[in-house]
Amino acid sequence: MENFCRANGFTQAALCFAAVCYAVCRWTQGNDAWLSAISSGRSDPRLRATIGMFVQTVPLGVSLGENMSRMAYVRSVQGSLNEAIVHEEYPYASVCEEYGFAPHIMYACELGIAATAQFDGKAAVMTPLAMPEPKFDLSIHVEERDGKPVFAVQYDSALYSAWIMDRFADTLGMALAGILARPDEPVRTLSLVSPQQEKLLESINDTSFPLDEMALHRKFEAQAARWPHRAALVADEGRYEYAALNAAANRLAHGLLALGLQPEERVAFALPRTGRIIVAMLGILKAGGPIFRLILNIPQNASPMCWKTAGRVSSSQTAEAATSAPEEAQPS
Repeated sequence: MENFCRANGFTQAALCFAAVCYAVCRWTQGNDAWLSAISSGRSDPRLRATIGMFVQTVPLGVSLGENMSRMAYVRSVQGSLNEAIVHEEYPYASVCEEYGFAPHIMYACELGIAATAQFDGKAAVMTPLAMPEPKFDLSIHVEERDGKPVFAVQYDSALYSAWIMDRFADTLGMALAGILARPDEPVRTLSLVSPQQEKLLESINDTSFPLDEMALHRKFEAQAARWPHRAALVADEGRYEYAALNAAANRLAHGLLALGLQPEERVAFALPRTGRIIVAMLGILKAGGPIFRLILNIPQNASPMCWKTAGRVSSSQTAEAATSAPEEAQPS
């Protein structure tokens, strides 16, 4: 990475920041990334030879562009960093207030920091400062470990899960590797899908896998024949055994056919959240109609599109009785 940056006139901070912004754009499904970063605070030549904390927080915005190569993208990020450093003395709080800039992500590159130093023959000791609470929702640090740069992520656990952040950290490294491996390819073609995820996607899209095309109500009938007295459904009004639930669905199916239901004619129903909903679904499928559920207590004239979509409207006490709780249902 160091040789790549030297050959192309980038800083390692800009290259890593480009990888971070790309990953953020892909995760947020946007074209722009808005972050905060820190500078050394030494743009003033009078401070370059001094020792002390002059760190400044600067706001940054990066765009992926349209047909930009990965090399050109990194150059644009380097330009954004340079422009921000030029204005680093402008108060960060004023920028946020005046321009409505409220980023939730902090970026800090900590490569090249000297671990040891001598002052008048005495060794200085570096003591890491642990923040009790993160100041940002998400902080991304580039650190050097065992001679290699790594991305470290600090996050608010109330907003993000450990699994999501582990995956996010992986995509940071993938974005950096993709830029280094193919700098002349379009930046938008850089994939953040891991090899394990690619295998998973291939297995999901495997059309050669045999599918069980048995309809839902036929599967239920097979279960009812196998375990007629086992519990198939536990609802507020009681417990339904497979045989009883299947019999109730059959009664409804016969009632619908007696009303003149034709194959694939849509059936709308509106029922309270009880076991009768399952009875209705199975009964309609058994009668050969697709399911179309309506919200209860909406009058017919209040939802003309729903009634029109459902087709012919019929009301029958036979269908109503068929969806009632079977006698075999036991109170729960």
